[in-house]
Amino acid sequence: MRQNRLPRTARCSVAFRDVSFVYQKRSEVIRIPNLEIFQGERIAIVGPNGSGKSTLAKLLARLYDVDSGEIFIAGTDVRAVALASLRSSVCYLPAQPILFHRSIADNLRIGRFDSTCDDLERVLRVVGLKKYLDGFPGSLEEYIEPGASNLSNGERQRVAIAERFSTGLES
Repeated sequence: MRQNRLPRTARCSVAFRDVSFVYQKRSEVIRIPNLEIFQGERIAIVGPNGSGKSTLAKLLARLYDVDSGEIFIAGTDVRAVALASLRSSVCYLPAQPILFHRSIADNLRIGRFDSTCDDLERVLRVVGLKKYLDGFPGSLEEYIEPGASNLSNGERQRVAIAERFSTGLES
């Protein structure tokens, strides 16, 4: 299949059509017969453990590929979109993101080593982590403790989101 870029200006609705997926060595099949999420719409995916909530998100980000059916973003089958293009717009963030016992700046530079302090400050503003910008000289060099114990759960997730944004910065 030809690898395209995901259109930046298109309305980015998401559609799952007759999707099924099964993990290797397991018999439970995840089925999503028809789901459409319109741009700007907020939804909640709920269900018991093991019902496929995380798998749905991983399929959208193409961490896994569907066994059958199709997933569309902006009318394009995600399998026809180059992974770099898809993942500049779609990412999967686990409930407990992994952060390294390094500085905030080092964590944000993973995958984009040439990011400037201005770049990092911009993504911290986007995700609402002003704590590392306002009145804390050298705060980008503050270390994340083992297990990110010095950050709240929300701050951990925001740092992980900021890291994802920083890898997609335009040069």
